[in-house]
This record gives sequence, C-alpha cells and structure tokens, in this order.
Amino acid sequence: MSDAVPNNQEAAESSGGQQEYDPRKLLAIHPREADRIFNSQGSYGSNDLTADFREQVKALSQVYQAIQRYLTGVFRRDDIFYPEIEDVAKDLVIYKRSISDKIPMPTDEQLRKYCICLAAQTPPLIHILREVAPDGKSGLQFVNRYVAPTDKHEDKVLVGYKSTIQSSLRTLKSVIEKAEFGHDYGTLFHGTTSIADLPLHMGRADQALRGMYIDEKGFQSISSTDLAHVRKVNQELYKRLYRPLLMQAVRDRLFVSISCDDVRKTGFAGAEKVYDIVLFAKTGEIQNRFASICAYLKPQYLGEWLSAEVYNSLARKRKAGEISESEFFSSVAQNAYEKLITQNEPPLKELLLVVEIMKLSEWYRKFEKQQAKDSAQSELKDVIAKIKAFGGVYRTRNNRSITISEDLQRMMLRGKIPGILACTEPYMRPDEITNETDLELFDNIHIIYRDRSITAKAVETATELFEKSDDVYLLRVLESLYGIFRESDTHIKQYLAPVYIEKLRHTIRRSYARHLPWWSRLLLFLTSSEMTDARLARIRQNLQSDQERRLSRMRIPSETNQKTEAKKARDEVRKLARQRAGEGDAVQKLGSQENKVFESIRADLDAAWNRGAIPVRGEVEKMARGAEREDVQKILGMVDVGAASVREILRIPISGYEHVYANREYLMQNRDTLIERYQARVENESVIIHDNREMLLKGQGDGKDEVYKGMLDYLRYRLK
Repeated sequence: MSDAVPNNQEAAESSGGQQEYDPRKLLAIHPREADRIFNSQGSYGSNDLTADFREQVKALSQVYQAIQRYLTGVFRRDDIFYPEIEDVAKDLVIYKRSISDKIPMPTDEQLRKYCICLAAQTPPLIHILREVAPDGKSGLQFVNRYVAPTDKHEDKVLVGYKSTIQSSLRTLKSVIEKAEFGHDYGTLFHGTTSIADLPLHMGRADQALRGMYIDEKGFQSISSTDLAHVRKVNQELYKRLYRPLLMQAVRDRLFVSISCDDVRKTGFAGAEKVYDIVLFAKTGEIQNRFASICAYLKPQYLGEWLSAEVYNSLARKRKAGEISESEFFSSVAQNAYEKLITQNEPPLKELLLVVEIMKLSEWYRKFEKQQAKDSAQSELKDVIAKIKAFGGVYRTRNNRSITISEDLQRMMLRGKIPGILACTEPYMRPDEITNETDLELFDNIHIIYRDRSITAKAVETATELFEKSDDVYLLRVLESLYGIFRESDTHIKQYLAPVYIEKLRHTIRRSYARHLPWWSRLLLFLTSSEMTDARLARIRQNLQSDQERRLSRMRIPSETNQKTEAKKARDEVRKLARQRAGEGDAVQKLGSQENKVFESIRADLDAAWNRGAIPVRGEVEKMARGAEREDVQKILGMVDVGAASVREILRIPISGYEHVYANREYLMQNRDTLIERYQARVENESVIIHDNREMLLKGQGDGKDEVYKGMLDYLRYRLK
C-alpha cells in the first residue's frame, strides 16, 4: 500500500492536478482513480497490480462498473444496498447486449474469481462482504455482497462493514432465540468410538463463524494465483468482519466466550493450539454439549491418560454425594490433563477434550451461582415492589399477600436493605438478631417501605385509631419501626417529614399517659399539660423490662419443656410401633376428623415450605388449631413409624439436626426450585439493592449449611 500513494500522486499530476484520495482512509481505491487504472495500467505503476489483473483488465473493468452501477442506484433491488453475484451477472448481461460485446459472458465461478481478483489488489478496488443469513434449517449461511467507494459516498466501504456486522448480529440473535435452534450432540457424536475422531469443533460458535471465509474447495478449479487471492481476501475478512463480529456477539451475550489463556500460558508442548472456547449462549445447548463430551471422559477412551482406579474412586465420591456431578467431571478431566501436559507431544484431541470439560465445569458452577444470585435479586426486587405497593405497615404473620423468605426477613430486620424499615414484636435490636434467632418465636414482624408518603400515611392511620378507639397497637409498631426514642430527628427525617415526627411523638406521649395513676392523669387534664420526660422514660423502661423478660424466654427455651416434649414424642412412637406390630395397619387408619387434620397439616407444611422454612416437629405442632393438637401429635407419630395411611407426609432425616417434615406431593412438584434454593443458600451469598445499585453481601448465611446440604442430598438422590 505504501507504493500506491506516490503512484497515485503521479497520476494526479499527469491528469492536471486532480484531487487525490487516500485509499488508506477509504479502505479502497476511489472510482476516479480506478477509471485511470482500467484505462492505463502503466500510469498507476507496475508493482501494484497482479499479473492476472493486466491479462483480464477488460473483463475486470466490466465487473467493477457493474458493481458501481448497482451502488449508485442505476440498477438496484429494493432495500438491498450491496449487490450479490446474481445482481452483477444480470447487469453484465444487459451491458454486453447494449454494446454488442463479443467477449463471452463469464461463468458463475469465473465471475466470483473476478470479484476476488478486484478485492485482492493492493489497495483493493472492491471489498467482499460476507453477511450472516439464516439457512432455513435453524442454522447459518453466508451471503457474498460487494462494496466499493462511489463518487457520492467515498466512505461506502466503511459503512458497508458496519452495516454487515449489525445485520449479522440481528440474524444471529433471531436464529439463536428460536426454540428449535441447537445441536443434538448425542446424535452428532453418535458412533464415534475414538476421541481422535470426535468432531469437537462442531457446534461451536467460533467454528460456525468460520463459514465466513471463502472456501478454497468451493471452486471446481483454482490456480496458485487464485489461491493467493482467496487467502488475501480471507485475511481482510478476519480483520474487518470475523473478529469484530465475534467480539460484539460476546458483548451482546449471543455467544459465551471461555478463555483458555491460563492453559496457553502454562507453556507445555502444544499449549498454543488450545484456543478459547466460544459457544452459542443457549443454556440447554451448552448443557447438552457438556453431557455429550463427558461421555468420552472414561478410561476406555482416554486409555493411559486416565487410570480406572482414579476414575472409580471419584465415581464413588459422586455416588455418595461428597462431590457434585460437575465437580466429578472436572476432577477426572484435571487428572487426565495433568498427565497429558507432561508429554513432549500430547495428543491434541484428548488435550482439547479434557480442557473443554474443565472449562465448562467451571463455567457451569459460575452459571449456577449467578442464577442463584439473579433469583435472589429478582425475589428481592419483587418483594420490595409489593411492600411499596402495599402502602402501609405489612405484618408477616397470618398474611399471605406477600411471601417473604426468612433470609430476606433477617436482612430487613438487620437494616441491610435500604428502602425498607422492619422490626420485631416484641422489639429486638437489629444487632441482636443472629442467624440462629428463630423468627417464628416473635408475635409478629412489621415492615414498611421508606417513602415519606407511605410513612406519613401510617402516622395518620395510627393517630386516627388512637383518637377514635384508644387503640395503641399501631402507635407502638411505628415507635419501634421509626426509632422515635432511639434515633435522632436528623435520621428520622430521611423517611418521615418533620411535621409528622412531632405529631407521632405527641400522640405516643399521650398514649403512655394511660399507664399513670388516675389522679396523675386527672391533674394533667386539668392543667392541660403533658407528663415530664423523666416519667415517660420510667414508664417506657418498665414496659421494656417486660419485653426483655419475654425475649429472654425466647432466647433460652425451657430445658424441662424440651425433655417433656421429647419423652412424650418417644412414648407416642413406641405405642404406635407396638400397635403396628401387633394389630397391623388397620389400627393406624384415620377417622373422619383425623383425615381433616391430616389435610390441614399438609396445607400448613406447604405454606411453611413456601415461605422458606424447614419445619421440624415442634413447628408443625405449633401450627395446630387448639383441640387439634393431640390429633397432630398422633398423626406425626404415625408418620415417624412409617404408617401407610399417612405416607403422603414425609419425615426427612438430616444428620445433626431434627427430623424435617414435608408434604410428598409438594416436594415432587417443586423439586427443581427447592434444589436451586438450597444450592444458593449453601453458596451463602445474598443480593441487596442500594440506591438502585446491586450490592453483594457475603457471609450473610443463616448458619444452617449442613441442613441445606442434607436437604440437597435428599432432594437429589433419595426423594422418590
């Protein structure tokens, strides 16, 4: 290209000082300079044109002018701005007839070679655009289009490349989003008995885009000169289309790119041949591929690179639930990889297989983790939106309009979710609420959205209730929620207007006056005065002491009660076991009333699981309605001994924890959702939103990792 500019300058000087066009900026030769080349190649310089160009200059000139006529609108199809080979051929036929040209019309193959020759000059006269198009079979094909600068639009080539990339991205998005898109790798790899024959490149996005290159084998005959032209054009396609399109598709999340840079940096023999893995961003497609290539991760296929002893040892750990399925495959692949890289010339197919399995295992773990985060984030956004729409103080007990998991409730009570105020009843300080605090022991949990219009409305409601009916319940709730006697006015003003702070504080003082002796109340009434801050503080202190005693009982359950309940449960189980052994299942059949209680237990269990609880026996008994308690205890005892009549309720053994109860039908229907939930809890991360920004809180788990692991094990391997 460096020689072209001086020659162009010479041509400009010899033609009377015409304007010079820098082909480096236009990416191609300007049409005026192209005309001079076709009319007199000598004036352009002998070193810049290939020998076959001079031999075919007349035919090449006709092809170039046909492309120019299309680009300038002399002949064009609607909405197709760059000609395809058929458009060039049609124009040539019309042109040759108009001038009675005796040169035979070129064949389709020859015409394509002419276009490649024009694109392979230095600088090129035209550029070949290879645009992605659907093939009608949920796959991809590439269409050849041609572009060159025109007198009116000198930047036509640059615009053409940008247009081709954007159009190709739209096509990729449309094709990938189709439900039927994807490869059946089981069928694709079917019959392959050797890893050396495994077509690992099939189905990868980067390989699919390689169809963009002009195929040397696509010609019936090809000379060494033609071959050199094709390779030069392909270099330009890589730089202008393949690489930019691949990178943009990754940025747009149409492709998933998995870096293998760490493997290449290892520096073992053959490391430079391990390219990044680029797949279509379709989870089902990636899962299918992962499962299919893992089928070849066995000693029978990897031979000396994987010992049967190591494979079987890891397989036993997977079966025992000590490692997950993806961890199993990753460990097996890692073992084979470590042996392969010690070789002077490790077999490439085996190396690529184990590296891809290692990388996909890692990607899949991150994907599941991200899914859990996204699910938590989605749940949080949904709950916040519902609380905001509720427009008042929301009580979590005996209220099913909004389901809030225990994890979220804890975060709200600790003040970890800006935009939400929450408190317990009786009140417990946020810093005292730990992962072990049983939220079910509180009478209620109150939540409100931190919006001035909502908080003010709650104050109006509480004040009105007190004025009309002497009801102080909501006042006490707002006192705790807003921290009226704990927080400074500056802090409270963030979510409650000053006028409402004064109104609420005044009403609360009046409500506490009820705890004064009658003569004190009379004196205050007669003198139109309020009680002093000191008296108010004493009253609040006395009431707070009552709450502290309740909280102490909640924190330290009675050991005697625990032993009594445990003994009663054991006696009930033994009694039912003896009945079952002596009299058969007939005595364990449920009566009409017991059937109603049985169905009630199932419904209560479903509700508990829905709100994120893991109900143990004591919690199930708490759900009982008055006189039903004995029936509930009897039914749970029958469940414990495995009575057939109550088999729809499961007792789930968790190592180091109490037995957990669940409705069998509920677990079967929600198995996948529950697995995702407990996998996320094991990961022990939570997402919050702060000022419209996502934030990650680590270490906010609830200390029940072993319980969640036990539940995962049961749901995955033992639920039937």
